[in-house]
Amino acid sequence: MDLDGNGPRVTRNGQTRNGRRGAHGDLADASIIGFSSADRLTEIDTEIAELDGSLGTLLRREAACDEQTQRLHRLEGAHKWVQATEWADIDVDGSQALLTSKQSELARLLATNDVIATLDKEHSELEEQLSETQTKAIRAKDQLDAVENEYARLCEQWDETTRALDRIDTDGTVTLTDDQCGHLDTLFMDVSNLDSLSDFDRGLPKLRSRLAEQTLHAQEKAATAASTLVGIFEQFQSRWPDPNRGVGIDSYPEYRNILDKIVATGLAERRREWRRRLSEWSGQDLVPLSGAFGAALDEIRARLDPINDILATLPFGPANDRLRISLRVLRSEDVARFRGQLAHLASGVTGEISDEQAEQRFLDLRSFISLLRRPDDGARPAGVSRDVYLDVRRHVEITAVRVDVHGRELATYASLGGKSGGETQELMAFVVGAALRYQLGDEDRRPRFAPVFLDEGFIKSDSEFAGRSVQAWKKLGFQLIVSAPLDKVTALEPTMPLILTVTKSPTGRSHVTQLRAIDDETPASGTNPAGSHQ
Repeated sequence: MDLDGNGPRVTRNGQTRNGRRGAHGDLADASIIGFSSADRLTEIDTEIAELDGSLGTLLRREAACDEQTQRLHRLEGAHKWVQATEWADIDVDGSQALLTSKQSELARLLATNDVIATLDKEHSELEEQLSETQTKAIRAKDQLDAVENEYARLCEQWDETTRALDRIDTDGTVTLTDDQCGHLDTLFMDVSNLDSLSDFDRGLPKLRSRLAEQTLHAQEKAATAASTLVGIFEQFQSRWPDPNRGVGIDSYPEYRNILDKIVATGLAERRREWRRRLSEWSGQDLVPLSGAFGAALDEIRARLDPINDILATLPFGPANDRLRISLRVLRSEDVARFRGQLAHLASGVTGEISDEQAEQRFLDLRSFISLLRRPDDGARPAGVSRDVYLDVRRHVEITAVRVDVHGRELATYASLGGKSGGETQELMAFVVGAALRYQLGDEDRRPRFAPVFLDEGFIKSDSEFAGRSVQAWKKLGFQLIVSAPLDKVTALEPTMPLILTVTKSPTGRSHVTQLRAIDDETPASGTNPAGSHQ
């Protein structure tokens, strides 16, 4: 458009004008008016991606070229080394063959010539003696250096002492520090007094005698302290040996440096804190575990009590006896030992313990925890499994006990062998029903899930066995739905309020037929009708 007129103007070439302001344009430039920034950003992202791809390709080519250059340099160096090396210097097989032939020749000469063999033996002994002598010489030299250093130190002390004595003889006086003056005054007043000059003269010998006694006592104390330090150094060296560290008094600065580092890092405080937490943590973690075993057994008994209360009202067997679920705690040596260790470690430590006691307690804890730790690789652990210790169900034995109406035990059922089909099914019905009631029982003593489907249930039982079994399931709070062949329905018919038959036609279609209507009487609380099919 033309630039004449009011308001913003722009030409096809991009020239703009707005009042007295304007700018020249160029068709070669990108559009600045009437375009979307998103398209431009997309173009820029595309250009960046293309440049990144090109840059990555160039970098890979550069890396490949560098690797090829290094490989060629190594190959060049190898060729030059081979060219500059005599074959005899790198001929391993030839050198080995030559060595073998020389050794064979030497062995032959030693075997055929006793003189040479004797000289060879003496040569070996002399070489061994030479090696031992050189070792002794090196040790003797080290000792000589240490003695010379000690001698030089003593000479310096001798010179200092001699100069001090000469100065005292020359001046006739000794300059004492304030502490030394106070110490001498105290000692002199202990052995004499200063009432007169004669008292002072009489007190000097006593003071010398007292100073001699204190000097001797100080020397003995210093010798004892030195012996104690040497013993400590030797003990430290035996636990953390270092051939470059001695055990004498002159090695005191090295051990002092180690002690300073230990104090600086707070190792002693950490050790005390570790001992405290060892007792605290073991009590916090193991006491609940120890109590959990007893709580688990109490919970099993508490859940069995309502089941036994129900079973006590149900006739069992042709004599109308009763069935009771009995719990017996097993006495295993491994479990008893484990419980004993747990009780000991969970008892905790109330007072301060020594390092030896803390270390022994830590070892006991580590050995105990190893019995409970799962293998890192998931493999089955060797020996006794951790489940033997932790699974309380393995610590008890559950059996079914048959008792009469007076509570006398008649039989104990730990297996199903030696019983007829009807007796087996009745026992299984009671036990399985009790087990389901145990697993599904809630705090209100009712099963959380009542419907139970039995496929071909009680097919080996007569009506008497089946009736007692069905009543047991109902009393335990379950709603039975039994599936059985048509010829077995008669055994269940007296106890079922609803019986349905499922018939399949030759064409493959099935239909349900009700054989008996629901009784007018309301079924017992917590029960549903049961059904049968063919």
